Amino acid sequence: MAEEEDFDIQIIIASGYKNYEKATLGFATACACATSGGKVVVFLSMEGAVFAAESETKVALIPNFETIERYTDILLEAGAKIEVCSTCAENFVPTFEMVGSQKKIKKGLEFAGLSTAAIRALKIKTMVF
Repeated sequence: MAEEEDFDIQIIIASGYKNYEKATLGFATACACATSGGKVVVFLSMEGAVFAAESETKVALIPNFETIERYTDILLEAGAKIEVCSTCAENFVPTFEMVGSQKKIKKGLEFAGLSTAAIRALKIKTMVF
């Protein structure tokens, strides 16, 4: 996995099911960057945090596109880092399973604060979907 200062691009996905086209485009763009050799970090925020829940990623949102689960797997296999806004997960995602007092997210993803993405945006290219 790339070190913080080594990322080429940050892709913030703030769109969820209400704007699934943008969410799918964000994941597809992140995969294209990562599989082309780019060092990518994806930050799931606002309604996009829903895609960190294992149960929410198994259906293709657009015909002929991959499922969010497959996009996530591609990203992780390519060495991308995927972060989830912890506050957004709390506020926007009622479907998360709980493990003790912690929300369960897809394996390989990490919780992070919005300030992490904001500070990073000052240093590297950032796209928002």
